[in-house]
Amino acid sequence: MEPISKQSTSILSRATATPISMNYHDNYSDEQLLDLALTLLNRNEIEAALDIYLLFMEKYNEKAMPYILLMVKDENNVSRLFNYCEELAAQGSATAMAGIGLMYEMGLGVEKSSEETLRIYKIAENMGSLIATLRIGLMHIMNDEKDYATALLQFEKADQLGIPDAAIELGFMYLKGQGVEKNPAMALMYFIKAEAENGCPLLADRIGAMYKYGNGVDVDHATALVYFRKSDKAGLPAAANRIARMYEQGHGVPQNPAMALEWYHKADKAGWPAAARNIGLLYLNRNGVAQNYTQALTYLVKAYQSGILSAARHINVLYARMNMPRA
Repeated sequence: MEPISKQSTSILSRATATPISMNYHDNYSDEQLLDLALTLLNRNEIEAALDIYLLFMEKYNEKAMPYILLMVKDENNVSRLFNYCEELAAQGSATAMAGIGLMYEMGLGVEKSSEETLRIYKIAENMGSLIATLRIGLMHIMNDEKDYATALLQFEKADQLGIPDAAIELGFMYLKGQGVEKNPAMALMYFIKAEAENGCPLLADRIGAMYKYGNGVDVDHATALVYFRKSDKAGLPAAANRIARMYEQGHGVPQNPAMALEWYHKADKAGWPAAARNIGLLYLNRNGVAQNYTQALTYLVKAYQSGILSAARHINVLYARMNMPRA
């Protein structure tokens, strides 16, 4: 059993006193709450830990799933979780009812059943669960018999209720034309809304790409760069590669091959395979940096070995220039 951290000790007694009805988020940071839940889990206080994870499930949707799965790695916990959710649901907890729906959706301790999952989520939604409203929409997309029109209505309802993930789903439906006429401009509007609420780096990257290539909006390199920088700040390697490309092309910033090379190196060190190819091409073609065939070969080979097959053509060009046998 792990010791209780100082952070957890201050709120341990309060957290175990009142299940779910207490809004812990008003007083404690998410980090504190997760630390507390893990402490409770290690103490085998499954129900108290579940109180916190259920709150996270309602607030963060998918982000809470790994924590709930952590609890059921021990099969003995599954029945305890199910029984506790049933007990709380009987007392009127909409979130606990949604938790039962989640267990049916994932087949945790019960037979996996789309029909039963949907039925329980509808009960939870009528009880006031926000997460159930969203997941009903997702069920209509994930089922074999897809019902995009119903999913769209659920996501619109969830968005009006203030569930951030709903705007993401609406954005993709408008982008792909699912249940609604394809409309990249509407998709972009929802993506921007969701990114502002969630701060998702992948979403910021997508928004930046839409501005860069004029998908649903006029081409706007300056705005694209703003979103790419957001994504990079959050640690997305692809964003550094995109920023490098902007410097290389002079899009949204003055053309600056040296800065492009610096950003490509950042993306490469972060593990983005295409960045190695781009570094190699800068050294190969002397695009504003000193030509260096040795460096070019090093990075092009690295790119090829990382799965960037297009690098092979450039390697052969390089071999020809160096009067070496082709690969």
